[in-house]
Amino acid sequence: MTTKGKRGLKMKWDWCIPFFSMLGILFLTTCLQAAEKDSVKFVAKGMVVNKNKQPLCGACVMVKNSNERIYTGVDGKFSLAVKKGTKLVVSLLGKMDKEVRAKIDKEMQVVLTDEEYIEERMPQFVGEGVEMYIVRNIKYPKDALEMKIQGKVYVQFIIEKDGSVSEIKILRPVYPSLDYEACRIIQEMPRWRPGIQKGKPVRVSYTIPINFMLQ
Repeated sequence: MTTKGKRGLKMKWDWCIPFFSMLGILFLTTCLQAAEKDSVKFVAKGMVVNKNKQPLCGACVMVKNSNERIYTGVDGKFSLAVKKGTKLVVSLLGKMDKEVRAKIDKEMQVVLTDEEYIEERMPQFVGEGVEMYIVRNIKYPKDALEMKIQGKVYVQFIIEKDGSVSEIKILRPVYPSLDYEACRIIQEMPRWRPGIQKGKPVRVSYTIPINFMLQ
């Protein structure tokens, strides 16, 4: 190749390098801006009411597939920081759950209707499911991790008539710190939808295996 040809090729590459570098910077900037926009949280405000538009106190307003939640006050109002497009699950004992999309431009009004009569029903964990709740909240104890101790802890507890958890005990222990962590997870559980027998809420004994497994 002649010197003139080499010079011409070099000039072309000299022009391409900064051009593609600029494209890369623009692409990276756009991605960062989009990620930042998706992570921004807004305040969703509203009120939970019954079919007669009366405020409902103690209703749980939870971000779907998350542990983020808040309970309404005596005025039925709630305020929760959420991302744009977030779905909320609203629930209250004796009412049917309702899923709504959070609004950030105006106050929301969520109407909960009475739950249909049920003769028999086992307790139900409200929201994402008890297995997902455990996976999201479990914290492997440092001492057990260092000693590479693993196993499955069986925990028994009572789901009360109001859905709260009580009388937690270990049926099959593995190691003190693992047993303690299993109890902590159960103790901090949100309220369940209680069991129903002959149309009335009842106390139900429930057993859950909590698996501590090293990766």
